Amino acid sequence: MLINHKLEICKKLINIYEERFKAGSDFKKKISLPFNDSKNGYEIYVSEDSYKHKENIEQSVHELKISNIVNVTYDKFPKDIIEVTLNIENIEKVYELLERTSINKLYTDFFDELTKINSVTSNKLYAKLTGIHKKKLSIYNYIKNADAYLDAVKVFDALNNLKEDIMLRNFSVQLFKDSKRIEQIKTCLENTLNLVKNEDEDISLDDYFVSKGLFKNPTFTYIKGAGLLKINDQTIDLKKLGTVCAILSNSIKNTNFISIPNQAVTTIENLTTFHYHKADGLIVYLGGFSNHSKVGFLKQIAANISPCCFYHFGDIDFGGFSILSHLRRETNLNIKPLHMDISTLKENEGLTKKPNENNDAYICKLKKLLEDVNLADCKEVINYICENKIILEQETIGVKL
Repeated sequence: MLINHKLEICKKLINIYEERFKAGSDFKKKISLPFNDSKNGYEIYVSEDSYKHKENIEQSVHELKISNIVNVTYDKFPKDIIEVTLNIENIEKVYELLERTSINKLYTDFFDELTKINSVTSNKLYAKLTGIHKKKLSIYNYIKNADAYLDAVKVFDALNNLKEDIMLRNFSVQLFKDSKRIEQIKTCLENTLNLVKNEDEDISLDDYFVSKGLFKNPTFTYIKGAGLLKINDQTIDLKKLGTVCAILSNSIKNTNFISIPNQAVTTIENLTTFHYHKADGLIVYLGGFSNHSKVGFLKQIAANISPCCFYHFGDIDFGGFSILSHLRRETNLNIKPLHMDISTLKENEGLTKKPNENNDAYICKLKKLLEDVNLADCKEVINYICENKIILEQETIGVKL
């Protein structure tokens, strides 16, 4: 089969060009292809059977030169080709010859699309990616998967406007008319979240989805303790029930509380702790960051029972205080931390441990929480765990309480 040397030479040159473009090159250094190097150049020109191709190659190079696509350096005698150099000013001609979209156009089109969207997410992503590219770091993964990243922006923008909890596949159908699209672009969603989230946020994609009200399966709010409530006009006495009650998220709007002993509500971060924890009044399992239904549930209690005292019992670590901050911010309720203080740390000194991840990085994340207005009353304990580089998990002390 005859080799189209014009195309092969152009492919090699354009590959070098694109690698430099991805790295943010200013192209001051020429892009060339040696013809006298059997390893790093156009090998076939100096191969053992080069005589079979030499005339065809030289004719192809001549045609590229006439088209002003390349410049050529020749040996004086014999007049062999030493080097072919790409004429960058005519780079589009190369792409036309190869029938490929230029890498410059791919970048430009992607950034133009982000600019057109003009949302909080798209603007943050645009700023981050252009900043990375200016530092001469590669963002090509985003460019070659442009459609997926544009869809990721669409997901985050829609989540920011989500008012009610929804199943992930139903949400995917609403946005893309494809129930599996969100799952297909999960990696792109994770990468986008890492770029557009606030610097003080340390949240996984799954937790972020939950916090916005997006779920793979129907969700329940688990409660126990004591209290009288009505669901669809059916009265339930939790104390008489004597077991955990699960309320489907869709039923929360039809749930009303009649009374809660001591008008006290305790939210619990961890499921294990929820099952063995005892407290006056109502106990609610959160399971990490609260979604729309759980936030709505707590607001409904506050509307039905007034005044009502809210407490939150979570881990004494970055995650625990982040969840408390999120809960306060979303509910706008005065929620007091429970067993999340210095005295609890001192009383359980033997149960504390060092963070699993790099200590310095972890402490740096903790210190950012000191700037959180929703945690103004927790600064003392956060400073204490930063200074001592310790954390205390809820499960380790729950059996003692």
